[in-house]
Amino acid sequence: MSEYIEKKVIPNNICIISILKPPVNALSFDLLLSLKKIYKKIDCDDSIRVVIIKSTLNHFSAGADLKERKIMSKVDSASALDNSNDCFNVIENLSKPTICII
Repeated sequence: MSEYIEKKVIPNNICIISILKPPVNALSFDLLLSLKKIYKKIDCDDSIRVVIIKSTLNHFSAGADLKERKIMSKVDSASALDNSNDCFNVIENLSKPTICII
């Protein structure tokens, strides 16, 4: 699991994913890669009924990690965009409902 993401399953088989990457929960390459891996494991876990994703900060996320993107080459930037798309596609195609607390 990522240093920025906590996953726990609470009673009634509800999975809670919490994101904590101060100061703004910027969506870095590694954070999205970890989130994608977590969601793939959740999809294979028949005991989980629903997923709740939330931030532990006062806001959800500022979006892409622009500091990280600033130093990327064009190839790295394209890879980061593919990683983002892959992550969001995995979430979208999850066989369980996902609730986002914003």
